[in-house]
Amino acid sequence: PFVKKLILELQSFPYPIQGIVLDADGFLALSPEKNSSTLFKNNTLPILVTPHSGEMAKFLGSTSGKVEKERIKTAQKFARLYGVTTVLKGYRTVITDGHKTYINSTGTPGMARGGAGDILTGLIAALIAQVKEKNLLKAAILGVYLHGLAGEIAQKKKSQVALLAGEIASALPTAFKKIL
Repeated sequence: PFVKKLILELQSFPYPIQGIVLDADGFLALSPEKNSSTLFKNNTLPILVTPHSGEMAKFLGSTSGKVEKERIKTAQKFARLYGVTTVLKGYRTVITDGHKTYINSTGTPGMARGGAGDILTGLIAALIAQVKEKNLLKAAILGVYLHGLAGEIAQKKKSQVALLAGEIASALPTAFKKIL
């Protein structure tokens, strides 16, 4: 109820909203199972969702295996159906607004750790605040790329097996410097 209430209140907010990022429980709070998916369809706010295949499967009433088999198609269909920018996390993360689709080339299996997605969500939210015009797709592309690059940098310093989310966050300044 909290996420639904918050989005309804933000729709009447007197100032422009750059974007809302929904991850994990925030994303699942709007699922058909919670009778809130119509909120996506009737939404006027720029929303970006960042599910992994398990969360996407739960939202869609499917299985993560089916989502994994058709990652690109699933992300595109979801983005079009709900009018959101979709970041389907995982190997070769898919970023789409339903019309344009990008596949990320950075990252490492060591990033499949608790907290790594939280780093990504925070990074994308920070980038949304800095991108001119409400362009969630640009913020998502840059955020996903930098997050993966930071993971690669951190893994070189540590190891794939022992990589922690905080180490990904600590490598972000180096990742930014590398692309600048």
